[in-house]
Amino acid sequence: MKTIPEAFIKSGWHFRQIERQGEWAIFERHSTRGNARTHYEVVRIRSHDGFKIPGTETMAEPAEIYPSDNVWGRDGFTLPTITMAREKFEQLTK
Repeated sequence: MKTIPEAFIKSGWHFRQIERQGEWAIFERHSTRGNARTHYEVVRIRSHDGFKIPGTETMAEPAEIYPSDNVWGRDGFTLPTITMAREKFEQLTK
């Protein structure tokens, strides 16, 4: 299974994993343009078993996935400080 990398860039943001326990992780996030403060995301990492990409004969390999915008507030939380992120992480991993 393809796992989420510990550091990646997506949609103009740098992400760096701070901690992970099972399906929950904390990522530090800051802009690639340097014009925004650093903040933190506590996320539930989900996975899929692979699927056929619609309209093609190509199969996507099994992989972990970062939460999408439509599940934010349930599987993802944005927090302004690492202290707040760690508190949320502790609540969710108990």
